[in-house]
Amino acid sequence: MKAELEHIKVKNSDSSFLCYWNISDQFEFNWHYHPEYELTYIVESKGLRLVGDHVCNYEDGDLIFLGPNLPHTWASDNHNGPISKKNKAMVIQFPESIFNFQLNEFRNIKEMFSRSSRGIHFKGSCLTKIKDNLIELEKLSGISKMMKLFEVLEKLSSCKDYELIASKLYEPVLGKKNEERLDQVCQFLHQKFAEDISLDEIATIANMTITSFCRFFKKMTGQTFTEYLNELRIGRACQLLVESNKNISEIAFESGFNSSTHFNRIFSKEKNVSPSIFRKKFKH
Repeated sequence: MKAELEHIKVKNSDSSFLCYWNISDQFEFNWHYHPEYELTYIVESKGLRLVGDHVCNYEDGDLIFLGPNLPHTWASDNHNGPISKKNKAMVIQFPESIFNFQLNEFRNIKEMFSRSSRGIHFKGSCLTKIKDNLIELEKLSGISKMMKLFEVLEKLSSCKDYELIASKLYEPVLGKKNEERLDQVCQFLHQKFAEDISLDEIATIANMTITSFCRFFKKMTGQTFTEYLNELRIGRACQLLVESNKNISEIAFESGFNSSTHFNRIFSKEKNVSPSIFRKKFKH
């Protein structure tokens, strides 16, 4: 799949980088890349995160640092009704040109930038270190804002609790070719995952044969079509288990599974616990 180039413009001429809140009813699937570095902190949202050839669920507290031209997107769960919530994230985007890597003081940050070509997922202890700084950063201006960015990046560069996201062999396929194909497929899946979707139907949407589509989808996402679809459905099921009083059979069918038995098997495989135990553990 090919990602779309995003042109980032700094609206405030007094700032060399962007720092803003992204608050929306839905984070829509938007497979894109840009030459700037990006630090994204998910304050409140759940869904699927795609970075390079890696796909996984994300939730509140997701903290990701992305290198230049690394395709990515966050696609939030979007369900109508009383359990729906606003999605909220802080996004910081900046060019490498604001750093002078000839200075020894930037050595740790430079090393982190090298790792970011695969995307970096910072874990809980890292977020604890910088959470207050991130909130404060958006309120500052001028040199104070720049210095706070340096402080945030320096703290992250010394953090050991992280994992690299995309695989070592991942090479982004950039450009517009196949962009519409990917968007059509993923938007369809995110909107219709609770319905009965056949492989033939989704291959037709992609304008590909079933064999070509399966190869294309696996190569570019690291998952089979069925694995991706199941992640969407299990994500919806988790939300309903925690936030509703519906019984497990109702949740199974509302999430797109045709039988409770199949739902229980897939859920247990993905979460390593049964739906009932998951509900007891997380429902407040």
